[in-house]
Amino acid sequence: MPELEVTTTKAKEVWKSPDGQRVIYELVLDYKGKPVAAKTYSKEISEEGWEGTVETYEKMGRGGAETFVKQPQKEQYRGGGYAGAGKSSGKDEAAIQAMWAITKGIEWLASEPNKDIADVEALAKDFNAMVDRVKSGETEVEVKETKKKDEPIEGQITLDDINKVFEGEE
Repeated sequence: MPELEVTTTKAKEVWKSPDGQRVIYELVLDYKGKPVAAKTYSKEISEEGWEGTVETYEKMGRGGAETFVKQPQKEQYRGGGYAGAGKSSGKDEAAIQAMWAITKGIEWLASEPNKDIADVEALAKDFNAMVDRVKSGETEVEVKETKKKDEPIEGQITLDDINKVFEGEE
């Protein structure tokens, strides 16, 4: 794919996905004093006055092939991100672990009756701690007491409560 040194002289949004996550911009780029028409998904490139290197590629559209531009991949590209993609900061790693733990807690919540968000949070904390223990090679685990499956949630009406009403005990 050819790389060009360009300046964005004009840009306008021409398409946006229903969820707003993807946007296509129609551009006029200055390349060695000549205007070049192209499209991009890059918000950065779409800023008028932007200068830099772009990589061109063709994409099939409704009217045939269209020229798109994007910023070239950085050196040491590793498939999942740019240089250093395999090395995340501790903050990123912690966020990823937390998201995983919360997801597992929510999956568990969906499969267990009589559970609430506090149970999910407690379980997510346990899952998150488990990741650190597994990474460090720890073998001892502190097990915390949780509510039993049949234990009612505070304020919840139980089958026993309903039976008492029908049996005239209340």
